[in-house]
Amino acid sequence: MKHLYLILSLFSMSVFANISHPNFALADYYSSDLFYQKLNVSKAMYDEVKPLYNQLQQSKAHRSFDDMLSISYMESPIYQSVISLAAIRHLSASLLADSNVTPESLEHSILALFYLERLALVSADSTWAVGSQRKLGRLVNQVLSYSSLNVDESLQSHTQFHHAFNKASELAIPAGNALVASLIQDPGNVMTLTLITGSRLWLGGEAGFDDPSTLNYFILTSFYSVRAIAMAHALENKVIANPQNHRTMRLASILGGWTTLPRRWLAGIHQDKLSQILIEQEHAQWFQVNPGFHSVTLASSYFNEPQYFFSGYNYLMQGLTSCNQDLSFRSCSDNPRFSFNRLVFITTIIDYSIKAGDFNTANALLGVKNWPEFHWSEWQLGQSAWQLRENNMAQLHESWNNDSVDDDIPLITTTKRQWGDDTMTCQTCHQQQGRAWTKEQEEQAKNPSPSISVIGQWPPVTTSWTSSEQAFIDCSQSAFWDNQAVYQVSQQVQFKHALYEAKWWTKSEQPNSSNEFDVWQFIGFCHEGSVR
Repeated sequence: MKHLYLILSLFSMSVFANISHPNFALADYYSSDLFYQKLNVSKAMYDEVKPLYNQLQQSKAHRSFDDMLSISYMESPIYQSVISLAAIRHLSASLLADSNVTPESLEHSILALFYLERLALVSADSTWAVGSQRKLGRLVNQVLSYSSLNVDESLQSHTQFHHAFNKASELAIPAGNALVASLIQDPGNVMTLTLITGSRLWLGGEAGFDDPSTLNYFILTSFYSVRAIAMAHALENKVIANPQNHRTMRLASILGGWTTLPRRWLAGIHQDKLSQILIEQEHAQWFQVNPGFHSVTLASSYFNEPQYFFSGYNYLMQGLTSCNQDLSFRSCSDNPRFSFNRLVFITTIIDYSIKAGDFNTANALLGVKNWPEFHWSEWQLGQSAWQLRENNMAQLHESWNNDSVDDDIPLITTTKRQWGDDTMTCQTCHQQQGRAWTKEQEEQAKNPSPSISVIGQWPPVTTSWTSSEQAFIDCSQSAFWDNQAVYQVSQQVQFKHALYEAKWWTKSEQPNSSNEFDVWQFIGFCHEGSVR
């Protein structure tokens, strides 16, 4: 059984083996103005992280420095020197180091914000971390501020991403980077932001067993997803008020799974049980929005957790019932975006049935491979996993229920991880493999089901985008900035999904257009209450 798992693991690693990490060198403190002026890193802090930097450089062997740093963080997420070094590493390539806005500088900035927030939570003196976080956050919010919302899908980067997602997974990285470039050009495009979320979740979830890039991809996913929810919600409100001039973002109902999966994973890395519970409650509310989709995202989270296993099984059965009521529902049917939705859904039920010891149900469902409408013969990426279940049911039941996880193969919708919980992936469902679709079918796949085109009651985000309930910012009690209002010192306002505080009396000065020395102090990104 272990050899079979290793074969599957090696296949997973080969999908994104071309991930590249730029070389990072911690230059001499006085070699430039980077550390002491641009980043405001003290010589004492530099001296604190330098030995760790040297240690990681000496021990990296076949890995990059970034890989070793990510591993160190996942193994010691409260070790201050590791967090400080990670913050400095990403700050050195951020918008604070170079004001030139590129996909790389934007994403390094987001990663730096994550580590700065973590440092502020664990450090006895958070002055530098909070100050740097606010300076950098202000720059990121300036880059991502928009004048209007839209869902323009005619962009070449969207076509490039769909091609990679459905037909050419080896192009996943450049396709994702092209989306980030498009977002910089038009930060108000909610569909671009949503596809970036999907891209980073895909890359992080599909990374190989011992590939630490999952960490940074999931940090990025968490940031983008929380912002995408706020913007999609705001757009829906505009549609309700003026349906003739606006349209909703068609993927809004699946954003819940795309935000809760990476944030719950990060909370697990941090061993933050309370945040995990809050995120689970949030995820359950998204199930009510789209049962067909979130039955699988919830089941993927709970398969390896004994206390939640039967909850996961129950979500699957409820999702199946929902799908049977509307077989055309996007999340329940095969379509050009997800060519093998049904086979993967069925295999998930098979896995749960095998683990529960219900071999009769598992065997009955394995028979659908003989039904022509399921296109099993064209399911190239999933056939070996299916046959493994056909031929080793008793062994799988035993390995999934014993005390050792070393010989476990992952659930069909997950990838096994060396660090952290298994991550959800659906490479076997969204790649077209041997299946062909007409252009008419591809166009039809863009239209959402009427039952989810408007969400109405949006589930609230329960933690910060960094997965911490401690860092959660609720902006609902802060007024939206008003050009005609007078603001006194310490008054807070929200603007473009971020919270700002006045440093002195002001009127008609737009928060995100000011610099760090002007009247408005960036406090942080809103997690709730920024939609009207």
